[in-house]
Amino acid sequence: MSQMAEDQARAFWSTVATPAWWLLVSAASLLAAFLVFVMIAHSLLLVIVGGLLAAAGIVLATSINADRAVADSAYHEWAQRHGLAPSLNLIAPMVTPLLRGGEDRRLEDGVRGTVDGRELVIGHFIWETIYREEDRYGNVHETRVPHHATVLETITGLEPLLRMTLDPRRSGEGRIADALQSFATVDRAVQLESTEFDRAYRLFVADQESELTVRRVFSPAVIVRLLELASAGVAVEFETGALVCSLPGKVWDPQRLDAMCETAAVIASALAA
Repeated sequence: MSQMAEDQARAFWSTVATPAWWLLVSAASLLAAFLVFVMIAHSLLLVIVGGLLAAAGIVLATSINADRAVADSAYHEWAQRHGLAPSLNLIAPMVTPLLRGGEDRRLEDGVRGTVDGRELVIGHFIWETIYREEDRYGNVHETRVPHHATVLETITGLEPLLRMTLDPRRSGEGRIADALQSFATVDRAVQLESTEFDRAYRLFVADQESELTVRRVFSPAVIVRLLELASAGVAVEFETGALVCSLPGKVWDPQRLDAMCETAAVIASALAA
């Protein structure tokens, strides 16, 4: 069990141990049982079930609140440890495919500062896909579907590569999928000499990139280091000098955040070298 999971469990049980929490559970259960008895049926079984469901709801809400409080605290402690200050915006918006996603975009819980001599912004990036539908009366209704990722952005300058993406390889994404994506986009898949690396990652670069340049960037030392970080599941995008690393969802775990910073440092150093 990770340190964060232990802290979350400790926070949950410390809340459950308070008399006020038991009073809340008892009151909610009695109220639910009363409402079932009055509004649904005069059945003892249904009354008991209603009370138990209310108690289970309180337990679930307590667990969620404890997890969020510990995660939020761990995230801000991690940011303070690295000397990062709150930030409302990314360094450069819409410079990579991820940051251009959706029609509405925003950064939450953003922090900014210098890590290992490189200025960066880290935060929870949210982009929304908006679907519009017109009813028969001419009224337009919007449905917003949010997508979440934890991102790190830093500017490296115009390095040897024009554009590059490095994604963790998922089940079913073999060489055929790479070839189809290469055919459908302006980027091509690159197979490096490391079979283990090709099993862990999908690497795409701009069609006009030199094969020699790509292999200079992804040297054996870089490949070894990226393989050590592969379990974190960090995706990388590089375009017009902007380097963006990302993890799916809202990530609060300091270990995964550190892995994202280390991945960014490895790629940035490889580009500069």
